[in-house]
Amino acid sequence: QGNYIQACREGAVRIGGEWHATGVIVSADTLITAWRPADPARPVPDDFAAALALEPELILFGTGPAHRFPSQALVVGIMERGIGFEVMTTDAACRTFNVLAAEDRRVVAVLL
Repeated sequence: QGNYIQACREGAVRIGGEWHATGVIVSADTLITAWRPADPARPVPDDFAAALALEPELILFGTGPAHRFPSQALVVGIMERGIGFEVMTTDAACRTFNVLAAEDRRVVAVLL
């Protein structure tokens, strides 16, 4: 039950039978489409407000086909709230989200 990432290809993810070609924020029971930070190359803590509002224990940040580290301010800003933060390629974030969501973990994937 709940959201499950059915497929991932470069530039899009499939959730609930629909392809989303823009950034998304997904939890087990919430899907926020058309998410886009002001500067995708340098997201800031404010860009993650919607993800934080879901009160996750862990945020998975999928950075597209290449693994790109965000700023230290972003990582520290989230982890200071007691929330885990992992950065990985979007396909890896999709696979990890599905596993953790199936374990009933409070996980949120933020996918570029």
